[in-house]
Amino acid sequence: MANINTYRLVKKKYTKKPLDGSGGLHVEGRWHSKGKPIIYSSESIALAKMEILTRLGGERPPINNYSVFKFVFDEADMCRLKQSELPDQWDAWPHGEGTQIIGDDWIDQGKYLALSVPSATEPRERNILINPLHSKIRTVKATDIGLAMFDSRLFSKEKD
Repeated sequence: MANINTYRLVKKKYTKKPLDGSGGLHVEGRWHSKGKPIIYSSESIALAKMEILTRLGGERPPINNYSVFKFVFDEADMCRLKQSELPDQWDAWPHGEGTQIIGDDWIDQGKYLALSVPSATEPRERNILINPLHSKIRTVKATDIGLAMFDSRLFSKEKD
């Protein structure tokens, strides 16, 4: 089977363990309940950046604060959810429990290393969730490919 490449922006202080998923233990997300280790990644660097910017609410990320990690794993270890399989309002903000139940069940069942889901910020693109508790997590190749760069024009104010 083919390999899948996904991307994640990792804060510099966490780059020694990019696959531990411990952030999910402390905060909930669209696809998991608080207390569930999980790794959110995206099918492109651009989408990974958009997801971070959405979380920051339009604030500019601190310069040199994020590294871009590339994760590579076997496509056979991934399940893909279609939009038609998701609950109504799956992309609403704030997110509801429906998507968390899906993600929690996927983690608990442990059948697949990764789960491909549509991005709430751009549903035609995909986010890839990785289960750090899965037995095949050791097969994921994680590579720091450099600093995440954000164009300053994204944060300049419009002039009338």
